[in-house]
Amino acid sequence: TEPKCEPRIENNKATFSLNLDNIYECMMTRVKDQETGQTAYFHKVIMEYESNPKQIFLVKCDIGGMFDNSTLNDDEYEELSKISKRSAQVPITFDEPDYEIEITKEVSGRAPIPVLNVEVRQAGLLVNNELTVKPGTPLSMDIFLDDESLDIYGVMVSNMLVSDMSEQEEILILNG
Repeated sequence: TEPKCEPRIENNKATFSLNLDNIYECMMTRVKDQETGQTAYFHKVIMEYESNPKQIFLVKCDIGGMFDNSTLNDDEYEELSKISKRSAQVPITFDEPDYEIEITKEVSGRAPIPVLNVEVRQAGLLVNNELTVKPGTPLSMDIFLDDESLDIYGVMVSNMLVSDMSEQEEILILNG
């Protein structure tokens, strides 16, 4: 893994200093609630021990809204709303109509925060603490969402690095 993704350890306490502007650098997940403006970041931490089985933790960091709209005047808030509707990540081939769409019915609800899971399999068997990977054996990796958010969200993998946690690592997907 990247040295900047490693924790600083002092007195049995691990502290991560992660770059929230580049979530792909340390394989974090960012979820933003469009209604409240609250952003949550998720990071999986794997604790490996010499004699005990490894432990996996899902760490969540909540950050409130990035601005208080009460400090904006109406024109600034309206302009900011227009800008946020036009995402910089929309492909150039995407054609957005110039006319306003009238909404005649409002439907609202709350979606669960998605949890991304990864499983590695060898010959169909899940690689975990009981199964040791045999060198040269093909592995398959399943990336999936939890059952609660499966029908609501999609998954896009843009950066995937596989490592044996000692010396070898391989980038499988980069900006994909």
